Amino acid sequence: MQKLPIVLLGVGLLLAVGAGLVGFFIFPAIIESKVSQQVRLVKDGDTYKKWENIPIPIFMEIHIFNVTNPEEIVKGGKPVVHDIGPYVYQQQRRKINVTLFDNDTIEYQQVIEYFFRPDKSSGTEDDEISVINLPFVGFAAKAMKKGTVARSLAFETMREDHEDEPVFLRLTVREFLFEGYCVPFMKTMSDLSGEQLLVNNTFGLYFNKNGTTNDWLSVYAGVEDNTKFGNIATFNREPTLEFWNEDPYCNMINGSDGALFPPFVTRDRRLDIFSPELCRSLYLEYDSDTTIQGLTGYRFTLPKKVLEDPRVNDANKCFCTDPGVEMAKCPKQGAYQLESCRKGAPIIVSLPHFLDGDQEYLENVLGLQPDRSIHETVITLEPTTGVLLEAKKRIQINLDVAPNKYLPKLKKLPNVVLPIVWVDESAALTEQSAERIKGKLIKPQEIVGAGSWGILGFGAFLILLAVLIFIIRSRKQNYKPGATY
Repeated sequence: MQKLPIVLLGVGLLLAVGAGLVGFFIFPAIIESKVSQQVRLVKDGDTYKKWENIPIPIFMEIHIFNVTNPEEIVKGGKPVVHDIGPYVYQQQRRKINVTLFDNDTIEYQQVIEYFFRPDKSSGTEDDEISVINLPFVGFAAKAMKKGTVARSLAFETMREDHEDEPVFLRLTVREFLFEGYCVPFMKTMSDLSGEQLLVNNTFGLYFNKNGTTNDWLSVYAGVEDNTKFGNIATFNREPTLEFWNEDPYCNMINGSDGALFPPFVTRDRRLDIFSPELCRSLYLEYDSDTTIQGLTGYRFTLPKKVLEDPRVNDANKCFCTDPGVEMAKCPKQGAYQLESCRKGAPIIVSLPHFLDGDQEYLENVLGLQPDRSIHETVITLEPTTGVLLEAKKRIQINLDVAPNKYLPKLKKLPNVVLPIVWVDESAALTEQSAERIKGKLIKPQEIVGAGSWGILGFGAFLILLAVLIFIIRSRKQNYKPGATY
């Protein structure tokens, strides 16, 4: 009886099976369990603390489209713009009024404070810019949709009491963004309509938004179901929106706010994101694998179909709340109307420089140069934990400009979607956080993986050795000297 090959075969099989079980089943299960325990919002837990007061730096880069030919535009000329900036602000985000509920949700409000970073900016807040008079032109567009009596009264008041109101303004960046500037004619319009149109009759793109909060959000904590971790349950205590003509699809609240994502990310996952600022849910799809801070990540980008022309994509029809005859008023490829959640202001949202947008938008404005490398929205996630490695949310705000026959100053304005600003809101995992993930997740996986493959290889070697010994000994036992074959 050949004891040695049997022993070697048994040991080899034991090592190979043990290494396979540990390396491919037991250890991954342990990692999954550990990740599931960590990726949840539990009071005073590590993830909770980082969610409550986000430690990573978040930057908002604002690019302003300076209008260089305002006089020509008023006469019907094609706008010429110059992308200036960025003017960079660092954000500090913290959660307040936090309440944990028994249904695995957490309700809160978020305060965002903005701090100007001159060291990262290409310019100062005292830079002067030329921009369209958003309150004036925007209100005129809203008035066009009112009934005959209300429209006539509004335009009569604007002509008689505010005939000197300019179509374009010279402002500082500070005034245009956070400080704001007084708009006297809006007080008149507020008194006329009986409602407050602007807080303190002051306008600025981010006026009254620094350190303030209004919205209520609730998210799933992920304790009972980690596939829902970070997903938004309600917005202002409602499970759906009310902006989009009561359409169930467009009013859905899907996914997270872009800061938290469920773990165990796969390449076929669709990243759903809800943006209160954009009044809708969007989604990103897998683009490619990449490496950030030494960590492998899955890179997701915004597909063209999200902002596809509603005449082509039926799913986007509900985002056109003022379609007109045969959808003639609906934005084309790469844009959508925001007026339904901005008190009727003719705001159009697009990607920066109309990236992936209809060619008409580019042809109607001079000075635009779409570049995917700097204008595309991107989110990169570490696949096991779902941790955000890098995010760049890039969006452009435009004004839907049209001639207005009731106001002499606006009679010759061109029909154009005029870019106002584009914003790049970015965040990236710090080197310290990356090293922590490597130490707790990647290195143990590499060690166990290398060990498993090593033991598996040694087991396979013993099995092969046992087979060879068995064959050699069998031949020796069967060999008979002098035998004729």
